[in-house]
Amino acid sequence: MRCPKCNAWVTPDRATCPECGTSLKQGGSSGEDGSGSRFDRQARRIAEDEERRRVERERRTREWLGDERDGSGVEQRSNPLAGRRGLGVGIDDARPMPMVERAAAEEVHLEAEPLGVLNPLLLHAGYSPLRRVAVRSSSPDGLGGMRLAISASPPVLQTLTVPLGDLGAGGELEPPAVAPDLEAFSALDEAVRGQLELRVFYEDTVVAAASLPATVQTVNEWIALEGVEAALACAVTPNSNAVEKLLASVQRDFLAYQLEDPERILEEVAAVYDAIGTLGLTYIGVPPSFEKTGQKILFPDEVLEQRRGCCIDIAVLTASVLERAGFNPVIVFTPGHAFCGVWTEEIMAKKPVIRDGRAIREAARAGGEAKAQLLVWSSTTYFDRRGDAGFEAARRTGERLLKEVEYIIDVAACRRRGFKPIPRSVRP
Repeated sequence: MRCPKCNAWVTPDRATCPECGTSLKQGGSSGEDGSGSRFDRQARRIAEDEERRRVERERRTREWLGDERDGSGVEQRSNPLAGRRGLGVGIDDARPMPMVERAAAEEVHLEAEPLGVLNPLLLHAGYSPLRRVAVRSSSPDGLGGMRLAISASPPVLQTLTVPLGDLGAGGELEPPAVAPDLEAFSALDEAVRGQLELRVFYEDTVVAAASLPATVQTVNEWIALEGVEAALACAVTPNSNAVEKLLASVQRDFLAYQLEDPERILEEVAAVYDAIGTLGLTYIGVPPSFEKTGQKILFPDEVLEQRRGCCIDIAVLTASVLERAGFNPVIVFTPGHAFCGVWTEEIMAKKPVIRDGRAIREAARAGGEAKAQLLVWSSTTYFDRRGDAGFEAARRTGERLLKEVEYIIDVAACRRRGFKPIPRSVRP
């Protein structure tokens, strides 16, 4: 059980907390037979079960981290993220983890399937840390007066409380979005092991609980997996001081779509390309992340300070400058590469991610008097010091790479869904 004051673990036979001295005697009129509130005995059993599960989790953790995990008796389940494809991120060999933890009591049953990671970009974009959660009660009163609390250890989430009364006897909940504590995340420079904590309360009594293992990742960790990759838009930071300074160095007006003039738009985009080209950027590989589900990125501030980055970093920087100039940028992904693009009209996709390669190529193709709706160029030309590294060469390279396009992230469509930039105060 836990001390109600300092939250320290205390064995059920202790009358006081060894850490802070708080009395742990049950209040009210429980009596010698343990009666009283209908949940008193259940709460004590929950506390004892929590302690047993904690010991079991520690045992399993030691086994998961070992070299041999096939004869331990631990139930082997595939990582819910394993086998998914991302940009240069293979996680088929990811370590197994339990997909569902179930806490059962006399009257309340809690089942939860975690995503397995607490990633600040995903959480900031509004993705839930849970794949599935269900609460059921065998009590005649159902779940009336009960609530589900979701938190994390270490405390990187803002505790969310969800009333359960509307579920009646119980059922599936839509996995809720839980706001991250970005200040807490910003204190991490590497991923750490943590737990997603779920508690069902009746009044002030815990009647069901589950602690789910989760990797707590850093602010600059991007998960490049289908279904959640659009969270990269949160790294596009148009209001960065460094981005503002770079754009101010371009001695011209930026009207973007105001004049509806394709030639003017082309000139302005080329001016942004040239401004970034004058920075003398050098290429550097992806920072080590030691994760199987993504990669670390450099935010635009870091790229401009260090004058280097990989293709994704340069694409995110370019998208930030274009968005600040009033354009609707996209980030294009091909096998092993990423680069930037922009809509030549004030439009956006219906969804944050477009996977239809043929539709993407059609939008980028001009014919007769028709102008292309999508303008793309490859960032690798920024690093070409030998030949024609101008905007037209970059466009030709980008259009050629579209033959193998996998998907594009539409930043404006992401903003419409509520994917806001990561605040400057918590960026590395």
